[in-house]
Amino acid sequence: MPIKLVLPIILCLALLLGCVERQEDAEPPAPEQTLGEPLRVCPSRALIIVPPEVEGQWQAVSIAIYDRDTGREEVYTAQIGEEFSFGDNGLSLEVRTFIPHFIMNGLVMTSASNRAENPGTQIAIRDRGEEIYCGWLFSLYPEAHAYEHPRYVFNLVDFFPSEESDLN
Repeated sequence: MPIKLVLPIILCLALLLGCVERQEDAEPPAPEQTLGEPLRVCPSRALIIVPPEVEGQWQAVSIAIYDRDTGREEVYTAQIGEEFSFGDNGLSLEVRTFIPHFIMNGLVMTSASNRAENPGTQIAIRDRGEEIYCGWLFSLYPEAHAYEHPRYVFNLVDFFPSEESDLN
């Protein structure tokens, strides 16, 4: 191939590769002040923003925990922010937040409205106090991002507005 053709091709490839931004180096977008304050999140660079129209409108969720060893399922109702114990192994689950209309835009997770159109709850699971999982449960898509615990299966089965909610 003539050198006249090789040099422009190499230059174009170098320019294209230099324009590709590595995802892990990208900074998360700055949240808008009108969206609310970012919450404590799992160890990641994503931000969870609960909009003011959603803040305080939901009080609790119900999570079904299926035990593969016994074949039994128990449903636990917990306040948002509450932690409860389950099973007989020193396990606990914390309900960190609830978003009724979950959407994700880049590294920002928020709610598009206060309607329960894509309900999701962020949970943390601890084994004897050590966090072993932090992630999301979705009532409409229970298999999405499902945590693979060797014994238990977790599902978001219900959610409850607060007494002060406009939803009542």
